[in-house]
Amino acid sequence: MSNKKDIQKFVAGVPGGLEIVNTGSTFALHGFDYVYFDKRGFNFALAPQPMSYDYKILNQYKSSINKNAVVVIVVCPFAFCVPDYESDDNNYKYYHFLDKGNIIGYTRKKEFYLKFCPLILKPDYAVTKVKSVVKSIMKHVRKRRRISQDYIKKSAMARIGDWKEEFGLSNTSDCEPDEQLKAAFKITTDYLRKMLDICAENGFRPVIINMPACKEESDEFSDEFIERFYNQNVRNANIYNAPVIDYFRDSRLHDHSLYMNADCLNEKGRRYFAEVLTDDLGKLGLWE
Repeated sequence: MSNKKDIQKFVAGVPGGLEIVNTGSTFALHGFDYVYFDKRGFNFALAPQPMSYDYKILNQYKSSINKNAVVVIVVCPFAFCVPDYESDDNNYKYYHFLDKGNIIGYTRKKEFYLKFCPLILKPDYAVTKVKSVVKSIMKHVRKRRRISQDYIKKSAMARIGDWKEEFGLSNTSDCEPDEQLKAAFKITTDYLRKMLDICAENGFRPVIINMPACKEESDEFSDEFIERFYNQNVRNANIYNAPVIDYFRDSRLHDHSLYMNADCLNEKGRRYFAEVLTDDLGKLGLWE
């Protein structure tokens, strides 16, 4: 989940003259640090964040992005499965910076309580804060030691287990999307197409990517599964033939020392990913 620090970057004000930006959810939030890029950039990702909000944020801040800027549209393995998060808990973070008409379930009453009496809306606020502190401490502990292969494997299996439960899947090898997921695909594919429309209308240069993960996680996904749940949807949305780069199973990014867990990059990982991405963008003629 995004914390106050993640949201503060928007509250402080999105700067103008941006030369590269990215969208995305959890993996992108932890994967991009523009300290390691030689251009003016901004990370639009929050956690969790469906593509509907990726689109709304990109649309709201498009005037801050230079013509010919690179827009990295991050679409992770199950991004097409989630049209929106209906629960208020997942939408409260947007009250701090997003236009009111773009916030699901927005009311002035909720906005007042969220800003001045958060315990009324979120009675478990104190517990959440404690968990956030503990999580932060554990993150710093993991920074100081190389995480084990056993920890990576357990982290990967836990993540995949959560996805299977959330989307009603028995496995990530030969499952077919059910009718509910197919309906979700139509909605989310349209949001990806709309982001590409914004890029075309404003002279931005989009590239669609999938974020990296440790081999222990990415190996659990068959080619057929990735085709059904990811590749087909990208192709259906990509009417402008934007470049597509799949880092999810990229062997250059399998080293455990790059990660906090099975799929969230640490500081070393963010630095190295910036090198890999800018090199690939250069080969595509998108990075001078």
